[in-house]
Amino acid sequence: QSTETHTCNDDAFGWGWEEGVPDWAVQAVEDALVKELNFFQEARNCQQGKANLAENPIPGIKFPRVFPRLTALSVLTMGYEEGVPLNDEGAMRAARVYTVHVAERIS
Repeated sequence: QSTETHTCNDDAFGWGWEEGVPDWAVQAVEDALVKELNFFQEARNCQQGKANLAENPIPGIKFPRVFPRLTALSVLTMGYEEGVPLNDEGAMRAARVYTVHVAERIS
């Protein structure tokens, strides 16, 4: 791991790195953001999740349609589905949807 640092107001973040943010931490955040913001990959993940769920459906769980020809590195174009997102824990509990089971089926 690199020992280089990036300076910032550490007190504002409460990170406790008096000499700046370590280079390895900045690189880890950058790598995660690049991966998360690659909408081509996100489109593939959505299509794969939809295919996996089709093999073993869960009532009420839907994936929106992805429009690959309208998707770019920085734009993900999908259809609209009425409902609540899987990360809305309260709504999932109320609907008796167990996100752990959903994750197992779509992964």
